[in-house]
Amino acid sequence: MSYFICFIIALGLFGTVSSLVNLPKQTNDAIFEFAQAGFYKLPYKVWMSLVVSAFPFILVIVLSQNAKGETIRSEPIIALIATPFLFPFRLNNEPIKRLLVADVKDDAEYEGIEPQLFDSGESGKGLRILMYRKDKKVDVYWQPGVRPGLQNLSIGDGIGDTAESVMSPSRFEMTSTGVYLDIVFTDKLGRRVRIYIRENNSDFHPVPFLAPVGSNVKSPNKLFAVYMKEFDFVKRQGTEINLQIGNRVLTPATFPLPMNGQRVYFIRYATNLVIGEINSLLTKPVVIENVRPGINKVGDLNLAIDDDGRIKECWVDQRNDPIGLKFDPGFPNLLALPRDKKIQGRWQYAVSSKVLFGGTYTLRRDQDKVTVELDVTQPWKPGKLPFTYSLLTIFIRSFRTWPTTYKWTGTVDLKNNIIVNGTWVRK
Repeated sequence: MSYFICFIIALGLFGTVSSLVNLPKQTNDAIFEFAQAGFYKLPYKVWMSLVVSAFPFILVIVLSQNAKGETIRSEPIIALIATPFLFPFRLNNEPIKRLLVADVKDDAEYEGIEPQLFDSGESGKGLRILMYRKDKKVDVYWQPGVRPGLQNLSIGDGIGDTAESVMSPSRFEMTSTGVYLDIVFTDKLGRRVRIYIRENNSDFHPVPFLAPVGSNVKSPNKLFAVYMKEFDFVKRQGTEINLQIGNRVLTPATFPLPMNGQRVYFIRYATNLVIGEINSLLTKPVVIENVRPGINKVGDLNLAIDDDGRIKECWVDQRNDPIGLKFDPGFPNLLALPRDKKIQGRWQYAVSSKVLFGGTYTLRRDQDKVTVELDVTQPWKPGKLPFTYSLLTIFIRSFRTWPTTYKWTGTVDLKNNIIVNGTWVRK
């Protein structure tokens, strides 16, 4: 739109406001003059006042005609003034300080054990133990003081046995010679469970790695991204291991490839974790009441909105590693969407601006309901890794491609309490 037209619109709006301020007096005067002289005899100044007041409305009608003389739909005009801003995605983080996953072989009951150490936040402080069963269910045990978050756990074929249990000892440390784990607790069947792993090795070469935790989830309730900034395998040389349930000793699985020139167990651990969740059990959209260009904040979610009123990125801070979503083009306000028109764009998930995976988003509004689809189509690209790690991600493709098996589809009802009904599915 030219500067001249913008000037004329501004002038007309100014005239309209001025007329509204003096509306009572002008109305009385106009009615009186109309009754006396008739509309065609109005004085010049009154004519000009009416023309200036009406001009912006006439101009909007003229500009809403396209080249073929057809009227453009009114939604884009509504989009300029629609408030508040509705955004159908949420991000959460989980403050796990460190974790270890130990695979076992030839056991009739379990395939693996995973101790997790929580440091702070909503999950509390202490240990949570996941025990992976042969039937793909997962038993969960936790220390007093830990909030296990069972309703949000999206893992395996679902949750099996659960119990709070005193754990003594409850050691999960990183030392100068490697991982040191010593945990004892009682399971739901009254059996004593011991997890003891102590490395004696000073040759460490941890690498950044995206854990394939979502690859075995049958019915996900979120997209769970565990980015391990420092990931390594337990070395076989010098390591003491005792995994025992009751009187039964579990045999740790070994890994067929040497990692960084050393033979290792199929036991891997991670510190310096950045864990993000996308749309975990979402029932309400994010609502930004007073939208302005720049950074807007709703709870712990930061949203960067451009001059066109679109969200370019959103993020939550996790210590020094923010996790976020980036959109291209910017994500629009759901309240401002035109009806019966499909809108598409691309998105990416990033940790500290490092993109891990991404995909496409699709929006379609039908009356007062908006269908939203968030599809993961861009796999994880590991970047530069040591040779054996690169081989691992090449020959076991699921390490890179597991995110692309996820898709979220939801419906946002713009009228009835603005609710969201959405589900994650495995493609």
